[in-house]
Amino acid sequence: MKKNIILTFLSFIFCLSSFAQFQGSFTLVGSTLSYSIKPVADITTAIAYIEFNLQYPTNAAPSLTVGAPVSNSTNFPSISIQRLDGTDGPFTNIKFVHNTSTIASKTYTAGTEYEVFTTTLNYVPTKADSIRLASDFGADLSGTVNFTVLDGGGNLISYDPTSGTPAPAFYGPSFALIGTGNYLPLFGDVTPVKFTNFSATKKDNSALLAWQITNEDANVALYEVERSVNGINFTKVASIAPKNNGFTSNTYNLNDDLSNQSSIVYYRIKQLDKDGKFTYTEIRSVRITAKGVIMGVYPNPVKSVANLSLDLTEDAAIFVNLTDAAGKEIKRVNFNATKGLNVKKIDMTGLASGSYLIKVQAGTELKTISVVKAN
Repeated sequence: MKKNIILTFLSFIFCLSSFAQFQGSFTLVGSTLSYSIKPVADITTAIAYIEFNLQYPTNAAPSLTVGAPVSNSTNFPSISIQRLDGTDGPFTNIKFVHNTSTIASKTYTAGTEYEVFTTTLNYVPTKADSIRLASDFGADLSGTVNFTVLDGGGNLISYDPTSGTPAPAFYGPSFALIGTGNYLPLFGDVTPVKFTNFSATKKDNSALLAWQITNEDANVALYEVERSVNGINFTKVASIAPKNNGFTSNTYNLNDDLSNQSSIVYYRIKQLDKDGKFTYTEIRSVRITAKGVIMGVYPNPVKSVANLSLDLTEDAAIFVNLTDAAGKEIKRVNFNATKGLNVKKIDMTGLASGSYLIKVQAGTELKTISVVKAN
């Protein structure tokens, strides 16, 4: 059996894949630990191998014992979890693996937690017990300390701790990265970062961005600045590392060049934690064209619902007419909009493919934009 496991890992080493999808975690209810995986994006795949490594101090008092794994056959039919014990310095490792058969291909939905198995402890642990999941592929090629998911072809579809910093092998509020090691303590108190202010102003040919945060700690991975020309579809334009200066409240600034932009530019800040969690600021805009209604539509072509974005210099009643290429009215939508960015969904489901016009009246201004319906 050990030889098969080693061969599996040798295959895994040579099949490292760039489409890593799954992270792992565990939770405690009473004295029962539940071990789960969660994809960061929708993925349809078979699973040939799963491994979790539970780690705790060998001299834990009272002495901790962990019961046999109980597989979740509802989420993973035909799964069989085996247990292998070992030591890693002052820690005891309990490795739980499934490698007896390939789990049939199915679709796993992004952000959905799928319980793999459970174990029962001999007592209800407290914060004084240093129980954690551990994964350190870079330091231990034998697979003694790892979190791993392989697809039906032996490709890695979980995060490799050596692939980047941070390497979020696990999800959870206390995730820690130490060297190439990924660790998820069972207990931990982490208060999420809060944005207290975010501003975007124009000066010459630049957008001056500034944001203030509180509750910043070692769990913060980075801040990403995202830009959009329609207020809907954003792309990353810069990454800012946390200051790590020992203060929980900090201010960040960035100048973004507007030389190649026109009309209006939208910004938001994405704050990412080391456990893969993230949060956004509100959207702020910088006007390059000082006056008038600025309008956009996304996606274009559209298959079902078009997002109509309107940026206004003042509050206004909005009247929207959707017409076909011949000018025949298809749909009328009226709503009240506020100063700044407004996004209205226009349902085009069931319409024939072809070109349409969206006509918008805001106060005395009349704007028209074309949109293509695709089936």
